[in-house]
Amino acid sequence: MALINHVDQVAKNKMGVPGWEPYAWERIGKDGLLVTGGIPRLLKSGPRKGEKTWDGEVNKVVVVEAEVDAEKSRYEEETGKCHKCLGAGEVISGWSKETGRRMLKCPRCLGCGLKP
Repeated sequence: MALINHVDQVAKNKMGVPGWEPYAWERIGKDGLLVTGGIPRLLKSGPRKGEKTWDGEVNKVVVVEAEVDAEKSRYEEETGKCHKCLGAGEVISGWSKETGRRMLKCPRCLGCGLKP
């Protein structure tokens, strides 16, 4: 999940549009992601009332691995937190229908949540 947070931040910065949010990601090549997004609106009625939808203008932006690495470094410098677990000290190790999400101590910061 942390990786997507960093990818999303790079895409938001590249778009430079207040309120722009990504909603779809597609791997392109060996080190790129095509991020699709727009400015969402909240649904006002129906079973999904209150949820976001993107039915307006759609924009796509390419994010490459080098940009994500730079964002991870920026995040750690500004927050002092580990970029892999976002300071939580845990990362997702799996999911099952019976038990839900399984967590594991972050291997990068060894569970302390701080920048190594």
